[in-house]
Amino acid sequence: MLTRRMFAVAAIAAIAMPSLAFAQATTPSAATIERQLEAAPRKKLRPNERVTIREFKRRPDLRHMARSIDIQSINFEFGSPAIAPSQYGKVEIIADALHRI
Repeated sequence: MLTRRMFAVAAIAAIAMPSLAFAQATTPSAATIERQLEAAPRKKLRPNERVTIREFKRRPDLRHMARSIDIQSINFEFGSPAIAPSQYGKVEIIADALHRI
């Protein structure tokens, strides 16, 4: 019984994992990234509510107010911090958007 249960869990995980790993198949365009990062904050802070960068990093509620981009299309080798040459084009799109800002 235990082995059937373990097999079922493994099968479900194998089916679900590829969809989680490739949630975003394409890199957003440089213009899309630029628009997202240049958009106004979700909530404007009053001068007496200003915080340090350290506090900003520690408080998820503050980070949620800031605009961000979610890029999941750059693939890394397992356990490697290096970006493969095949991924350079995707990095260039992001760099182009950041350069224009």
